[in-house]
Amino acid sequence: MMIDRFRRAGSHLLLAGTALVCVFPIYWLFATSLRTPQDVGSLTPVPWPLSIENYLDAARKVDVAGLILNTGVVATLSAAGQLLIALLGCVLPTLCSALAILLLRQHMDGFPKELVAAAKMDGRGSWSILWTVVVPTLRPALAALAILLFINAWNEYFWPAVVLRRSDAVLQLGLRSFMSTEGDQWGPLMALAALACLPVLLLYLVLQRHIADAFVRSGLR
Repeated sequence: MMIDRFRRAGSHLLLAGTALVCVFPIYWLFATSLRTPQDVGSLTPVPWPLSIENYLDAARKVDVAGLILNTGVVATLSAAGQLLIALLGCVLPTLCSALAILLLRQHMDGFPKELVAAAKMDGRGSWSILWTVVVPTLRPALAALAILLFINAWNEYFWPAVVLRRSDAVLQLGLRSFMSTEGDQWGPLMALAALACLPVLLLYLVLQRHIADAFVRSGLR
């Protein structure tokens, strides 16, 4: 009994330490963005006095609202397209997400074959069975997958950099506005990076149960 308690305590300490290591870079990002411009390079763990000057500087140099809107539109359309293609993953493999196909395959493998057989007896075709029988039962998995695909599309850098090539297109490219050969402007750079992370961070914190549940269920199939 005592050994089990020590094991549980050790596991909790290990998880807590891992969580701190993962959270610290995010904390440092926001802490740096909230320092005064002259203290951006400071190594003190707590920024003081707090300042929003870096955010104001970023807003003066780039269209922050426009970047957020453009990034949201691109991420939403990308996630929706990948989610749709993942339900017919073998048709257009170059346009779909491997993660989406693997995750949905685990769920579809456990789908009751009797329901599909009954639908076929009713005279329904494969397309009708997919949308009227299979998809409604996969709503939790589809919701979690949509979240993951949106986060991945939101954070995408390489493809927009190749296709758009404009610093005012999406947030990830807008960050380059504060990087130059003369030197990087770390204050507004961190401020814009914090704004880029905030929507995804809030989305994950609110809906993390759905994400974890989808992966747990897929592993049990």
